[in-house]
Amino acid sequence: PAPAPPDPALAVADQLAKAGKLTNATTFAGLIAAPLREKIDLLPVATQPLKGREIAEHARLAHVRVGWFYHCTRCNNWHLNAAGGYAIARDTVATAFHVLEQPANMKPGDGFPVIIRGASEVIPVTAVLGADKEMDALVLRVAAHDLSPVPLTSAVQIGDAAYCFSDPHRTLGYFSNG
Repeated sequence: PAPAPPDPALAVADQLAKAGKLTNATTFAGLIAAPLREKIDLLPVATQPLKGREIAEHARLAHVRVGWFYHCTRCNNWHLNAAGGYAIARDTVATAFHVLEQPANMKPGDGFPVIIRGASEVIPVTAVLGADKEMDALVLRVAAHDLSPVPLTSAVQIGDAAYCFSDPHRTLGYFSNG
């Protein structure tokens, strides 16, 4: 198969890194080690039932890609390696802890954690609000105030429907339930 075209966010991340607008890997390691305890302005819990297509649209709007823009030790090029995350507040994203573990092939200290909204909008990470490797959870404050968060609830039980909007195997915008 033909090689995949470069991610359009790669050039944007490069510009932001060169302008000093991204948090570097060393600083980010310190943020992970000492998360801030800041208020998160969550949306109220939704009370109206939604149709599947409405759930998919909310998930699509809240979905972001989270990962590393980094300098590779193997090929000396810069790469963008991103997985999924969700806006949980207008300036806050949740993802899995393992998503922002430093890539094994990243030149030491030569990388930047990034959030990507849409095809190419790169948003800097500004703080870590929660980090738990054992629970595989990470909560990040970002340099945006207009994300489209999903409402959260703790009123879930085994057997409740679950949905996921993600980008498995480079298939962008895949929605599933189960």
